[in-house]
Amino acid sequence: MDKTLAALALLAVLAAGAPLPPAKAAEADEVARIARCLTGQGSTFETGKGVTVPEACRALDRAEAVCDAHDGKAFLECVAERVALWDKVLDRLAVTLADQKGSAAALRGLTAGFRTHRVAACRFFERYGVADESPRLVPRCHLRMTIAFARETYQSLFLP
Repeated sequence: MDKTLAALALLAVLAAGAPLPPAKAAEADEVARIARCLTGQGSTFETGKGVTVPEACRALDRAEAVCDAHDGKAFLECVAERVALWDKVLDRLAVTLADQKGSAAALRGLTAGFRTHRVAACRFFERYGVADESPRLVPRCHLRMTIAFARETYQSLFLP
């Protein structure tokens, strides 16, 4: 119930034209930055073999290792935040393609199918993973699969 009220309050703020809270604005900026890196949108670099990718985009891989500095609950929370961020990158695709008839709906279906597959695959991974590592393996499985799917999806849609 509290989440519903918070969501409604956020919608009311957005409808009134008030700026996003700093944390939400920073998250939206990060989602946009990742999307630009994956698509090359708004950049001067060309995509393809042998092309140098800007440092900001190369940093995406290093950013995914930030959670390794944490243990226990802090690690799980960090990875959950990264998965949520990359899920928003995937959701941004449907918005980006909204002007192309049928593309957004098809992409939402593809993304929903991927998320179902991700849950099943990571459960399987947990079941047959090393017992001591399972609490760390499953969230990392979600993150790695999400990053790979986001990259492949963006590249298939935006790269020649």
